[in-house]
Amino acid sequence: MGLKAMEKNEVRAIAGSRGFMVKQTVDIPLLCHGGIDEVDVALKNGIQAPLAINLIFCKDGIEIRTTASGKMIQTAIASSDIVSIKFFSGVQGSGSTAGVAASAIVGGALLGPLGALAGATIGLGATLNRICYAIEYKSKPENGFLLVSFIPTYKKNIDKFFSKAYPNCFDPTIT
Repeated sequence: MGLKAMEKNEVRAIAGSRGFMVKQTVDIPLLCHGGIDEVDVALKNGIQAPLAINLIFCKDGIEIRTTASGKMIQTAIASSDIVSIKFFSGVQGSGSTAGVAASAIVGGALLGPLGALAGATIGLGATLNRICYAIEYKSKPENGFLLVSFIPTYKKNIDKFFSKAYPNCFDPTIT
């Protein structure tokens, strides 16, 4: 089970304020490959591309925004719920974006949540060379993962961003 869409007041209750001095946005083109229920459904239904995602670091967590099936989706992860942030080298594979979702489902079934990440990277189209990362967060009955990717050019900026915001959870090593 992934993150659920929330109302604005629910996001604020989890992530905290986005005051002038607090808010930091990752101004890097990020793509979401799974971990938000509405995004997962859109990808399974054959949407033609992974979905662009915005991460906004707030006082008490991360606000996450994307659009799926023409609808703006917002959700949040509390800082206290973040277990780890890990990078994985992306691969150039063959297949459509629907293949990304299918590969993630197969990888998840075989190897668990991190297998889903590996499956998602394998399902990327041949023209995409991306680095993927997983934000692991506390959830019940088992921890959840938000799977996101970006082009390698932005790795240094992402490292700086996560090492400042989550120094105890962030591992900049690419596996």
